[in-house]
Amino acid sequence: MPSTDRPLSRPGSDADDDERLRYAIALSLQEQGPASLSEQAGPPQTATGATHVSSGSFILMSLDRKKMEAERLARLGAKRLQPLADNRDDGDVVEVPPPKKKQKSVLEAAGTPSLVTPTTKIPYPAGTVKRTWARGYQRTGQDIKIEEVFQKDKLLLAMLSSFQWDEEWMLSKVDLGRTKLLLAAFAPNEQQKEEMRANSPPGVRFCFPPMNGFGSMHSKLQLLKYQDYLRIVVPTGNLVPYDWGESGVMENYQLVFIIDLPRLESAAPQEPTAFSLELKRFVQDMGVDNKMVDSLSNFDFSRTANLGFVSSRPGSHTDEALRGVGDDAVKAYNARLGRKPSDKRLGLPQELKNCFRIYFPTSTTAAGTICIQRKWWHSPDFPRDLVRDCVNTREGLLMHSKAIFVRRTKADENSDNNADQKTWSGWAYVGSANLSESAWGHMATDRKSGKCKVNLRNWECGVVIPVQGHGSQEGREQGAAVSMAIFRDVVSVPMRVPGRIYGPDDEPWFFDAT
Repeated sequence: MPSTDRPLSRPGSDADDDERLRYAIALSLQEQGPASLSEQAGPPQTATGATHVSSGSFILMSLDRKKMEAERLARLGAKRLQPLADNRDDGDVVEVPPPKKKQKSVLEAAGTPSLVTPTTKIPYPAGTVKRTWARGYQRTGQDIKIEEVFQKDKLLLAMLSSFQWDEEWMLSKVDLGRTKLLLAAFAPNEQQKEEMRANSPPGVRFCFPPMNGFGSMHSKLQLLKYQDYLRIVVPTGNLVPYDWGESGVMENYQLVFIIDLPRLESAAPQEPTAFSLELKRFVQDMGVDNKMVDSLSNFDFSRTANLGFVSSRPGSHTDEALRGVGDDAVKAYNARLGRKPSDKRLGLPQELKNCFRIYFPTSTTAAGTICIQRKWWHSPDFPRDLVRDCVNTREGLLMHSKAIFVRRTKADENSDNNADQKTWSGWAYVGSANLSESAWGHMATDRKSGKCKVNLRNWECGVVIPVQGHGSQEGREQGAAVSMAIFRDVVSVPMRVPGRIYGPDDEPWFFDAT
């Protein structure tokens, strides 16, 4: 949770500037609706503009953000998804139509066999990816409300983590007479931890993930326990009303991965999956008590066998801890170390220009917490050639989706070696991580040991979902890409594709107006 008591930067660190800006933006976007618990308490302000709450709320610090909010709303009114005059595209991908049939489960689409018998008591036994409902938009069957995620009349225990919180709104979505809450939250020191515990309602507990210096609690994991099953939820947004379509002012479109795991009928041991092992390690590292971690073994994880749970933790990671990053990343880093200085001036490889796209909104199509620093955009080695405008497929909505779509090919055994017919395999990532160094890490060489290490700042988590589909490949050598329609039945692609090339006068969305 944000706090002005927290040190916001470390000398000489540009990444810390990004974190400082993100905290300020996040706080500035808290809704100005009915009085919050902290406002009811009438707390005193400090000379720095921070408000200290001594009682009535477990969010203890906030910024005086009246001016920032007024400026944001003014910008939003001027920029909210205007029609695009320039419809140029570079032919990198084909238009993805909306789903015309019921969306398959993520495992059905990947060709994964059923390992347990589905039961009518369990809504999503094979997993699914939904998009959030938004007020004023017609429901499609592929969207979901926070009430439908939580199911408050059945929910027994919930472990929640988030970067932003609206505590009054969140508590209205659960029944504290029935449900126990464990909140993975940030606190800068022991005193505030104790205050948060003392100020929370009965039935609410906390764990405080270690930050290992300057870290950020950016994970959005939810573990929801019911009588007969465990629901694992990985949304791309936060626990605030506008990320779930409820504010009526600035609605964000986010993706939500959900899978429901049935309770095992016996205590017989089950073969762990890579997903279950990494999930347990992640929540244990966050500080969740061993009893709750061990209780995850009471549920059947067999249908996660083809899914990946991807996570990051603040700190420097070497040796065994580096294995979660992957050998290819280490090899690529070592290759960069061996490049000649002249090689670094050659610019982006043509293959990267052909096959890689970064979707990020221009200043006319965005507002809110997403941001990029001007100094990075105008840096001579920033990969501007890869960036495309990011426009929501649902007109009028902003975006808070963090997704990666990867496509590759393999020969179809039934195609008689016809080069034009392939089985397209790939995967999609849905999670909390932005395309940032704080989320994915910075590779460096450890000064003492000389070994490769990865420095991470954020707690993040996401799910990797495999996909399969058929399609044709046209002009790969000219840079054309295969259809993104292979994702249609698995993950709803949130942005319009192909993406519009940035024009000469276009700039990405900068939160700072100067």
